Amino acid sequence: MPKQFINSNIIKGLLGLVVVTMPLKSNFNSMSIIILLLYSIFFLYTKRKEVTFIPSKKVIILVIPFLAILLQGFYSEWTSFSKNVIRSLPLIIFPFLFFYLQPWLNKKQVKAVFKTLVFSAIGYSLFLLVVAFYRQIDFKPDFSIINWYFFTYYDFTEALGVHPTYFGMYLCLAFAILFYDFLKAKNIGVNVLLLSFLALIIFLLGSRIALVCLILITIALLWRKFKFLEKKRKILLLLFFTASPILIFNFIPIVKERMIDMTFGLKDSYQYAKYGDEGKNNNQNGGLAPRIKIWSCAIDVGKHNYLFGSGFGTTQKRLNACYLSKDLIEFSKQDYQTHSQYFNNYARGGIIGFFVLLLLYFYTLIFSLKRKQILHLSLIVIIIIASLTENILNRHFGIVFFAFFNSLFFFSANNKNI
Repeated sequence: MPKQFINSNIIKGLLGLVVVTMPLKSNFNSMSIIILLLYSIFFLYTKRKEVTFIPSKKVIILVIPFLAILLQGFYSEWTSFSKNVIRSLPLIIFPFLFFYLQPWLNKKQVKAVFKTLVFSAIGYSLFLLVVAFYRQIDFKPDFSIINWYFFTYYDFTEALGVHPTYFGMYLCLAFAILFYDFLKAKNIGVNVLLLSFLALIIFLLGSRIALVCLILITIALLWRKFKFLEKKRKILLLLFFTASPILIFNFIPIVKERMIDMTFGLKDSYQYAKYGDEGKNNNQNGGLAPRIKIWSCAIDVGKHNYLFGSGFGTTQKRLNACYLSKDLIEFSKQDYQTHSQYFNNYARGGIIGFFVLLLLYFYTLIFSLKRKQILHLSLIVIIIIASLTENILNRHFGIVFFAFFNSLFFFSANNKNI
């Protein structure tokens, strides 16, 4: 291969391709990962004299969750286990890949990846808005009646085929990168505009977890910086975080219903009840009550084997049986998982699986705090919070999103300043 095809700029482009394809169907993203992996292997072979092949302690710790999944293969149903092992491969691919590529992951390369994330988040959000307005115009061109379903939650992200919460995680990290830049940049006009736009889209997604992540990463970014900001930036921030929710909740009623009324049971009936139980029982699928029953079932499943859990396949069968006993018939029919990564790891992997997850999360949290990597901290905050109500490490998007960016932060050169 000619020398011009052996350089780190191609690596940068392929990393960007992985980021761009994350919200798309998993086969597109998987192909981009395969291309990145194959090129990286060839690249590292040509640079083998510069590479340290013995993995570091960080790599070993980061791949422990994948090793725990392999352990569960001894007591899992083969079909379910094999599918999940293949899906979980990024958990071992990215830590090793970024470890070996770290001499070429300089600050410029990493910033290019961040820019790709930000532009992709904005581009996909604009695309979803265009689709929503197109559907609305097709429905009622004069906007005399607005179908708010087009502009929020599953209907809003349907064009991309991505779950609102997962797309919300993607947008929250892009928001963190922009906000971090806002706190340092001299020209704040464009940043304010883009931050406002991303915040609006996060609200429209209707994902309560994404909103909580947005609030927490904002607090994390402002924790030490706010008192040192100039007066103009302080005023803009106060106006933004005061006016945004008031305007959105006032003018987009479906968002308020889902995020506030449905969560806390503030109404007996709902105008926009499509994502609940037609307004009955505090919108059964949208409130907290069914989640508590699901988590109770996860605990019951974990009792079958406290130490090792029930493994792949058997866990879901036992969950379904428990759902039926608690009159959650639809959940059983749809093979609902635990809706929490913590409960999932306990039910499937027992105490060992649960503590492996905690090890991964808290090791990452402590590492980011020690290195004062505010963006890495933002990522792990997003993951820890999202894991409360989502099985993010059971989905392709969640696995790739976490493994990719976590490994990037761990092994990029001069990562203390990122």
